[in-house]
Amino acid sequence: MLMTITDLKRGLGVLATVGATAPFVGLLGTTMGIVNSFAAMAASGSGGLASISSGVSEALITTAFGLIVAIPAVWLFNYFQIKIDNLTAEMTYTSKEMIDYMIKNITGTGEFGRSRFTREFNTTATAGSAPISQ
Repeated sequence: MLMTITDLKRGLGVLATVGATAPFVGLLGTTMGIVNSFAAMAASGSGGLASISSGVSEALITTAFGLIVAIPAVWLFNYFQIKIDNLTAEMTYTSKEMIDYMIKNITGTGEFGRSRFTREFNTTATAGSAPISQ
């Protein structure tokens, strides 16, 4: 069961990393676009819209690209994580049910949750000793 869960979680780390770092890549692009705008403004000697518009557009494009990558990555990560958690809970419940069924039917007595060893141990322990008193 653990190997199956490990196999299912393969690749989730990449999605989490992409979802966490893509906005920062967009922020870096925004910063570089603004720096380019100021460099163009300094080179032209004026602060007009024509001198800074290319840098601002570059900043907005990289910000949008970072968000376009990050948002679906986070959505997919959360979707797959919830699916894996639900499957893990179902596998755990099913395995416990199977173990309980086997314990109940293998003992032959119909007693739930008690093996033959436990019954023999309790019978031997109580028959050969007196109650402990203080």
